[in-house]
Amino acid sequence: MEFRLRKESRAGIPPRLQPSWLLLLANPRGNAAVGCHAPRVPFHVSSDEFERIVADALDSIAEPFRARMNADNLMITIQQLASDDDRDDDIDEHVLAFYQGDTESTFSAYEYPKRIVLLQRHIENWCRTYAELVDQVTDTVLHEVAHYFGMSHDDIAQTRLRH
Repeated sequence: MEFRLRKESRAGIPPRLQPSWLLLLANPRGNAAVGCHAPRVPFHVSSDEFERIVADALDSIAEPFRARMNADNLMITIQQLASDDDRDDDIDEHVLAFYQGDTESTFSAYEYPKRIVLLQRHIENWCRTYAELVDQVTDTVLHEVAHYFGMSHDDIAQTRLRH
């Protein structure tokens, strides 16, 4: 077993959450944390790569649903972390994304644009590998799109999206 010490870039993360060094325990291939007490090390990607993963997840949605989302001007936004306003609305580090808006028709009187907000660092903190990140982003996008189409958490629990 080999030990690696790597400095992590944590731009945009509050200083109280920034460890200056992370000890990574890796197997000889260097691709996974091992041991029962190994820390869960987040897998980070660039903002551009994260956007590409999100775009792929959105492309996996059937065309009639995407057409409805486009006609309704549904906004998909990516934030690094929850904002102060989000935290005031009980969005904490355990929330990976959220939907803001109603579930009425395109002509509803909802005052603000309907939007799905993906929290990149929150999602990355739950993933140790690129494959886990892609799966988590896809599940999170589909989960929030389900809310947009009016599904509750109970409805979503009956599907494969079980978070």
